[in-house]
Amino acid sequence: MLTAQKDLYLDQSYTKLVNLNTKNNNQIVKRDFVILGGGLAIIAGMIFFLYYRKNQKQKVRKFKMILKNHEQAREFNQPIQNEIASTTQMKADKVNRNLNIEKDNPIISAEVEERIQNQLKKFEKTKLFTSNSFALSDLVSYCQTNTKYLSYCINHHKKMDFNNYINELRIQFIIDKLLKEPIYRKYKFSTLAEEAGFSSQNKFSTVFKKSTSITPSEFIKQLELTSKIK
Repeated sequence: MLTAQKDLYLDQSYTKLVNLNTKNNNQIVKRDFVILGGGLAIIAGMIFFLYYRKNQKQKVRKFKMILKNHEQAREFNQPIQNEIASTTQMKADKVNRNLNIEKDNPIISAEVEERIQNQLKKFEKTKLFTSNSFALSDLVSYCQTNTKYLSYCINHHKKMDFNNYINELRIQFIIDKLLKEPIYRKYKFSTLAEEAGFSSQNKFSTVFKKSTSITPSEFIKQLELTSKIK
């Protein structure tokens, strides 16, 4: 009986030691996982912070470029030129080739071309382009010319087609409103779209980002931050 009790005691003691050892090992493993997870979280946080900071700097740079382009556009009475200028140039060149336009052999006289240019400058100071039904025929009537001559002047001097030209004027119009009238920053995008003459909010947002390389919401956000700093 003493031997049996001794063996039982030894077995129980051994079992307790094994369980204690297993528990300690599990705690060590959990601790290692916590340390590893914490380290990965810190690294991920640092990477995210660096990415966020870089992204914010890019947005600020783009925002400043938009303001600079807008001022230049107002100064020269031209639609906003931006990072997509090369793309619009390629499109304009393609249209010019289709119209068989050559610098050495223009399709219109210098006098007519200058008159249309002056009419376009006057047109850009109006708000006619903010009508969502404004069409090429309307601009043809305003400039008192024909479609071929007007298309040539827009493609040759504005480096874009009619639709892009009108959309750029609309974006410039909204940017000017957002800069000068802070109440516009509180409006819904659907209201801004309607105000500028776009057929829908999605169309407005798409064209705005294409023109400026940032979304309307990001532009307004940067504008608000700039206003607070001032």
